Amino acid sequence: SEFERIYVVTGPVFENGYSSTSDGYPIPTKYYKCLMKCTFDFDGNMTAAVGAGYIFNHANPTRTDTTIDAVEQLTGFDFFANVPDKFETNAEKAKYSFF
Repeated sequence: SEFERIYVVTGPVFENGYSSTSDGYPIPTKYYKCLMKCTFDFDGNMTAAVGAGYIFNHANPTRTDTTIDAVEQLTGFDFFANVPDKFETNAEKAKYSFF
């Protein structure tokens, strides 16, 4: 009766004091990944959404499970602006576990 899609956004974070390679390429201090799983009815109407944010430290490869809101605050981006607010707001502030 329903189907799901997972949307993924990933990229680098360059915090103050980031370094560069010897030929001038910047080295990210962290990386992020945001996932949002959206559920739709067969008419294509969204019925639910859950999300998760992850931050990976470059120097010490560890993963921090967080919220999409926290990743958006760190990066300054609004990743899932096309998701209706009634689903986006809760999905971005809660920690859902995909892994």
